[in-house]
Amino acid sequence: MPLTTALFIIGNPVMQFDGSFKLNFDAAVFNNIEASGIGAVIGNDLGEVMVSMSTRGPQVADSEKAEVLACRRAIELAVDSGFLEPIIEGDNASIMKNIAGPWPRFSRLGHLYADIQCLVSGLQSKLISCVHREANGVHGTLLSPSC
Repeated sequence: MPLTTALFIIGNPVMQFDGSFKLNFDAAVFNNIEASGIGAVIGNDLGEVMVSMSTRGPQVADSEKAEVLACRRAIELAVDSGFLEPIIEGDNASIMKNIAGPWPRFSRLGHLYADIQCLVSGLQSKLISCVHREANGVHGTLLSPSC
């Protein structure tokens, strides 16, 4: 089911307004230990961390799959924690467009995108943002080869 009401923004990080929460996620591939790493942070408008998680993920063939799995896990974290209006922010424009747009029928990861879109459809707001990797604070903070 496509998210026809999702707003997709690419470029600079989205400014937060009073009472808003931002869900930021990232992934890393560790070929030397045959695993991936997944990290997510939900922060408030004051920059305070409300919820965070980092975990070892499965071995994946490439970074696209790792990022898509990280996105799904991050949205699950938001829903499970009761944050139903987060600004969803990732650093891969292609993935974020696929989440915000119509279901990518011809993607090899289409089933994962469909899962994510199902999760997002239950959120009260659907603001999806893509930032440059340097602006994604999760990468350096939560992801390390020691996961």
